[in-house]
Amino acid sequence: MEILHTYTQAMDVFGTTLIAIVLALLFGLYAWSYFDNKALVRGTICGTISALSVIFASAVGHAYFTGSLDETYHEVLITDMSAFDTSKYEIVEQRGKIFVVKEIAQ
Repeated sequence: MEILHTYTQAMDVFGTTLIAIVLALLFGLYAWSYFDNKALVRGTICGTISALSVIFASAVGHAYFTGSLDETYHEVLITDMSAFDTSKYEIVEQRGKIFVVKEIAQ
């Protein structure tokens, strides 16, 4: 296997994070209104969903900024397919004799 080119591609998580933040705000407002109206069960459920949305948004944001969502791809020329290490690499795309492989997380 001969590596021709290596590049890293980051996942776009802006939409996912934005939806989680909007859900956190909406369910937080619902929880506040339910607690004002003495509907404690509904308020607790909405507050829990709001808290989980905040935790999700912060975890995705942290993973994005630390780079753990980045994926490394290699454009390779495979001369002997029987010697290709399938436990370490996954074939993503084939362009003629050139293969695009992705590292598998261990």
